Amino acid sequence: MEPKYWLLAVVVMVAMSYASVEGAFGANCTEDMLRNGECAAKGYSDACQTNQDCQLGNVGANAICKNSMCDCMDGYSWKTDMCKAKGYNDTCTADADCQLGKLEDKGACSNTTNTCDCMDGFTWEEDICNDAAGLAISITLMLGVLLSKTTL
Repeated sequence: MEPKYWLLAVVVMVAMSYASVEGAFGANCTEDMLRNGECAAKGYSDACQTNQDCQLGNVGANAICKNSMCDCMDGYSWKTDMCKAKGYNDTCTADADCQLGKLEDKGACSNTTNTCDCMDGFTWEEDICNDAAGLAISITLMLGVLLSKTTL
């Protein structure tokens, strides 16, 4: 087949697959997601009736139907097209909101900024909450080693 015909065949195939997707139940909807002829799979902020409506869609397993709209469960926020555990600097209302992601049990919700932070005694470094006291001890030990080498 000549290259120009091969390219034309590719364009026709792409156009046909696009048309079949457009006429389908929905971009992310499969037949098992249908309820009363409509796609039950929902996206973030879409109208819903049950938690499953939201969990079938791109919101994911950490979604709930809150006030008839798909939302993320407590402790999760909408990031990169899905509900992910809240992390450093995400908005929060309680410490529990901040303890599911990388902050783990060292996460705390700041009362002044309403954002996730490390609890007192810990600092945010290298994507985790590190023990601030442990860091101070490590620095002290390193300084001690350096000073002892210079006096020898």
